[in-house]
Amino acid sequence: MTYGYLPLWVLNNILTLGTISKFYSLMKQNERQTISKIFRLSDNELESILTYVSSVRNFSTHGNRLFCYRSKRPLCNTRLHSQMGIERNLSGEYICGKRDLFSY
Repeated sequence: MTYGYLPLWVLNNILTLGTISKFYSLMKQNERQTISKIFRLSDNELESILTYVSSVRNFSTHGNRLFCYRSKRPLCNTRLHSQMGIERNLSGEYICGKRDLFSY
């Protein structure tokens, strides 16, 4: 039997986290907004989180130590950063929760 399309829940079983992250970033903005609202995030926040989680996953999968993890691309500012009262450095970036394992 031919359906003419592959349901997303079936496709999700064969995609890697990196591919899902890239797929989300290439979606139309209104579709991204619909998905991100489910998680009570903006589409930019969800894209940043998916990218970040994918990089941490790749780092740990290749035998690296997570306790010393530092991302080149920081996680976007979220409402959780301000709600937790995380301090900022002189340049205005939060001192933790942006590039480290804590943000994961």
